[in-house]
Amino acid sequence: MFYIVIIFLCIFLLFIFMQNYFNNRESFCYGNDFCNKQDLCIHLKCIKCGLRAPCNKDSDCGPNNCIDGCCDNQ
Repeated sequence: MFYIVIIFLCIFLLFIFMQNYFNNRESFCYGNDFCNKQDLCIHLKCIKCGLRAPCNKDSDCGPNNCIDGCCDNQ
């Protein structure tokens, strides 16, 4: 009975490890065409706002507006 508990515990820990690995896996880009329209490929990683600051609301951007989570550059 004790061995069955250990086996289930090992399977459970393996499942948690695999979920964590696949959720935190980095995706590499080889140019801006591989990223979404807002993303910019810098050092093989897609940066959501590119060189713009990320934001949650307009006040995070000072005089600029927050559009789709990124400050506009106007």
